[in-house]
Amino acid sequence: MEPHSALGQAISYMQTHWTTLTRFLEIEGAPLDNHWVERALKLFIRQRNNSLFDKTEYSAYLASVLPSLIVTCI
Repeated sequence: MEPHSALGQAISYMQTHWTTLTRFLEIEGAPLDNHWVERALKLFIRQRNNSLFDKTEYSAYLASVLPSLIVTCI
């Protein structure tokens, strides 16, 4: 395979970062997914897009504070 092809670059990346990519295997009981983190991030991204349609800057601020407070309390 060519070293500058997409597959060659992916294999090269894997070889150079192998220790960091497999670090989670050293921790017993480490979760294999981060679904709850991705869901929390999507909440903020959705809010950022929705805030473009708020009538005032203050209402956009309040709409951003509430999801932040809710996610922090979870």
